[in-house]
Amino acid sequence: MKKIYFYFVLLSAISNLKLNAQNDCSTAFPYLTSTGASYAAGVNAGSAPIGVNYGCLASQPNPTWFYLGICTAGTIVLDITTSGGADVDFIAWGPFTNASTMCNSIFGGASFVDCSFSTSSTEQVNLPNTMPGEYYVLMVTNFSNLAGTINITTGAGTTGVACDSSLVPPPCASTYLPIQQICKVSTNFAINKNIVVWNKDSAYVGNYEIQKETTTMNVYSTIGIVPSTDSSVFEDAISNPIQQAFNYKIKTADTCGNVRYSPVHRTIHLLTNYNTFTGYPQLAWNNYQGFNYFTYYIYRGTSPQTLSMYDSISASLNSYTDVTPIAGANYYAIAVNPPNSCSPWRAMDLSFSNVSPVFVTSIEEIGESLLSIYPNPSTGIVNVSFGNNLVTGKLSLVDITGRELLMSAVQNANQVQLDASGFSAGFYYLLLQTETGIVRKNVVIAK
Repeated sequence: MKKIYFYFVLLSAISNLKLNAQNDCSTAFPYLTSTGASYAAGVNAGSAPIGVNYGCLASQPNPTWFYLGICTAGTIVLDITTSGGADVDFIAWGPFTNASTMCNSIFGGASFVDCSFSTSSTEQVNLPNTMPGEYYVLMVTNFSNLAGTINITTGAGTTGVACDSSLVPPPCASTYLPIQQICKVSTNFAINKNIVVWNKDSAYVGNYEIQKETTTMNVYSTIGIVPSTDSSVFEDAISNPIQQAFNYKIKTADTCGNVRYSPVHRTIHLLTNYNTFTGYPQLAWNNYQGFNYFTYYIYRGTSPQTLSMYDSISASLNSYTDVTPIAGANYYAIAVNPPNSCSPWRAMDLSFSNVSPVFVTSIEEIGESLLSIYPNPSTGIVNVSFGNNLVTGKLSLVDITGRELLMSAVQNANQVQLDASGFSAGFYYLLLQTETGIVRKNVVIAK
């Protein structure tokens, strides 16, 4: 009932030639060829919104918007005149087949059908070959910023009809609807949760729906709604960055049913392990998806709170071995640098993976007086002596790829013998693992 009442008031305003001058596309006045329009020219009333193809209009001061719904085919000619000598200009877009989406089409770069930017106080709009069911949008500006009355009348040569407004639904009150761009997705180390950060489009009024991919590929569900008046940072409270990578996108929608989706952004998931053969931490991760980057930054620290940049490698690679780890706990994270600064999350603009720890035991090369191997080279039997030390641990013979070939438990002993006669000639490593660390010695098998 409210909509009908509003619609009646709008029609009455046109009939009585008492339009308010300033509006926008979403509240455009319906223009009827049978009645025309007359209104007070806007003065110091701002400019038309950015993001539109305004054709010949280098500037768009004091704009007033109309729309025409065609019910009879033909040409429509509109004469624009002023009573105060104001310099008026105009642009017309169309044809459109849907009144509900024509404003978004204009903001999406729709082509114009007629445009004039003369210095005259009169203009003429020509809309040729209009067809029933089509819609056109007209914007008239007061370039000179002078007070007066602007009149729009149906001119000579008109054969088409912009029909009675009772037959033309008013345009849906759709706001400018952008394709929102995510700035980054990242891990918040303090809470071990993923965050989604975007730079808000100031022209958009509505809600941002944060969506995450489900367990089915390319199927997304909404996990949160953020009003455009709130901060543009969303915390995924149900995420576990240690578990896997996650895909996110943002959905925007208007009251007319128009929907836009951002490109997908994927977090970095880091896996780490400790290579007992080399004694080095190994890192592997997936590519970040969502923006271009050229470098991976490797962060390391003794805790998630003490991470600092340790090294960097080309973004064409996805693995790394830390050949100079510190004894004890080593925490790692991988980061990439977004091409644009992320507001309001400026403290660390990088996009980070999860934090993954590796515990490094000490690796010592023990001298011949404490651990000796004989004969070395050996034709098969390898004797291992710990001198006067009684040792408890695990003794392994491994090849150069780290594969364990022989294993012998050592229990409070100072000597062990290994039979390597079944192995090919070559270089091997002897590893002794005890509670205090790992001892590594070279072994040569010669035949």
